[in-house]
Amino acid sequence: MADLILPYDDAMSTEWNALVEGSRNGTFLHLRSYVEYHRDRFTDFSLVAVDKGRMVGALPANRKGDVVESHGGLTYGGWVVDEIMTLPKMAAIWDSMMQFLSASGVKRLIYKPVPHMHHRVPTEEDLFCLGSFGARPVRRSPMTVVDLQHGPQWQARRLRGIRKARAARVSVGESSDWAGYWQLLEETLRVRYDATPVHTLEEIALLRSLHPDSIRLFTATAGARVIAGVVVFESRRVARAQYIAASVEGKHQAALDLLFHELFTDVFASKHFFDLGTSDGQTGGQLNQSLVDFKEGFGGRTMVQDTYEVLV
Repeated sequence: MADLILPYDDAMSTEWNALVEGSRNGTFLHLRSYVEYHRDRFTDFSLVAVDKGRMVGALPANRKGDVVESHGGLTYGGWVVDEIMTLPKMAAIWDSMMQFLSASGVKRLIYKPVPHMHHRVPTEEDLFCLGSFGARPVRRSPMTVVDLQHGPQWQARRLRGIRKARAARVSVGESSDWAGYWQLLEETLRVRYDATPVHTLEEIALLRSLHPDSIRLFTATAGARVIAGVVVFESRRVARAQYIAASVEGKHQAALDLLFHELFTDVFASKHFFDLGTSDGQTGGQLNQSLVDFKEGFGGRTMVQDTYEVLV
């Protein structure tokens, strides 16, 4: 049984990171260097579970008034657990956590569990515990995911695009031209969606410097011009496309078709999944049909990412 729920403090960073690295379901997004890069925008309220003096669970979280989110600045949060976590132990952790939240004046918990494609072994004890406390789903986002180990079934139009890009002598590969790609990305988002990237160029450069092996840029070029690209967040089992964009020329030359073919068949071929991201916008609830069609053309199929609300 868990002895104690404690608020995270900086003296725990080494143990926290070691837990994440050896966990059943954690990724580099749970490391303190990633959680804390936007500490100026989120009031940290991370928790740890201790059993017999040893950290066995870590919950990245932030607080806004009487609401705790796990985590408002991350793609997914949820309890990250050690190798020997059991359902009875997780149930005890939830009991202790709910008591701790109540004593801290928290009224609601917003909980985003780690999607199961990131689990090294089944790790859904937290989902069972959610039901014990009357959790209700408040958002269900569709993720388009390619199963790389079973051969993605590309649509004919995507295969034609690969041939077209090769005929146009489009080149694809990893790139260090973050500034050039960010200019293309910002222009694409502004024109198509009247939006801006979640990360500024300065923020993504900082994150890249902290996690150089996990945050990578791949581009398609025509001559010296960047005409398409994608930022990939790489974890143990999953490569996730964080930002995808193509210029008018890039679309005409089907540059993304060739780029994703390279990523699926070569760069990330040993991964279990390639996550092409969600297609319901930042607020959720409205499916972007054209975006889903584009992603499914690469053989992607739907997994869902749920967000829950628990009244404390």
